Amino acid sequence: MSVILFFLACPLCAQTVFNGTSIYVANEGMIHLPAEVSNEGYFENNGLVEAGGDWINKGVYHGTGILALVGGDAQSVKINDQPFERLRISGGGVKIFEDKVHVKNLLTLEEGIVQFSQGGSLSLEAHAKIVGGSEQSYISGALTQEGVGYKFFPVGKGDLYRPFELLDVSGISPRISLELMIDMPNVSISGYTDVCEKFYWKRETVSGTFFSSPVSATYEHDDMSSDKVMLIQGNNFDDAFSLLATEQIAESGRWSNIISAEGATGNIFMLALARTSPVREDSQQYISTTLSPNATNTVNQSIKAFGDYLVEDDFHLVVFNRQGFIVFETTSLINMQQSGWRGVALNGSMLPSGAYPYTLRAKSIDGALISQKGKITILR
Repeated sequence: MSVILFFLACPLCAQTVFNGTSIYVANEGMIHLPAEVSNEGYFENNGLVEAGGDWINKGVYHGTGILALVGGDAQSVKINDQPFERLRISGGGVKIFEDKVHVKNLLTLEEGIVQFSQGGSLSLEAHAKIVGGSEQSYISGALTQEGVGYKFFPVGKGDLYRPFELLDVSGISPRISLELMIDMPNVSISGYTDVCEKFYWKRETVSGTFFSSPVSATYEHDDMSSDKVMLIQGNNFDDAFSLLATEQIAESGRWSNIISAEGATGNIFMLALARTSPVREDSQQYISTTLSPNATNTVNQSIKAFGDYLVEDDFHLVVFNRQGFIVFETTSLINMQQSGWRGVALNGSMLPSGAYPYTLRAKSIDGALISQKGKITILR
């Protein structure tokens, strides 16, 4: 049985539900509050609370129940640093998060767009799940998630809904945010015949350490009208972008889904069209550039050469420390493709964490000489 205590402050005028004492919603209990809710007391929700107006919490909100934002018009949410166990977005309209909203267990997206005012955000704990996500209900802004494993980001912007998935995050206590961006800078992405200029995905490591993750991106056929779509990654728009080898492209109605066959490490992901020639230009990446010898996923324990674009002749990879001394050197493309480099110096010692410059000289399958420089990051 539910015991509910609250005061109505001018219900016909202000349309505000004000709680200055205590409200308790028991298991299986449910209340519908069509007006603005202002809680300055104690609010324990172990059932279902439907809020049709703004949710303003200045007191204590607690419990394992569901808070459902069901207003058809814009709703503001202020929570006073009180986490939601389960949060449901419903009713349509825009839900404006005005401070840091934290979900511990379940986020359900049915109908309504989540937006953020200055200082607002949305984050999920490591084991929290997301249900739903569609053109009618998505996160318009950066969504932050904690932990390793599978992470779904139902993100959009304006009238675009373009969800993104990190299929198997590896790292050390990572907190990762991801956002759909439509403010494409006026830059040239070399090495590709065409790049989708409508949108891109931006990833950020908020805290902890992110190693890598295979990714999955969803797009409309109209975004890239070609069956040669590929996914490229980069760390910023000033540096070169590299190709993420594609495992498969699945189609469903007007939607397509592209999945990478390798772990991604980038901060920016974009759709592009493949060249008809199988040869990569010098600006492309031929080796992975991040390794963690202690990673649970063996793929991330070494640096390897990938693809079928290089030949064994004239292959030469050299890695230096910050003082410019050579710490690793090889002329075997086969060894770099099969065994790779695990961050071990020429004298057999394990190199410490840090960024190590490298130079690569190689020859492509059409006989073109390739010269490349960059940095390899070791994480321990």
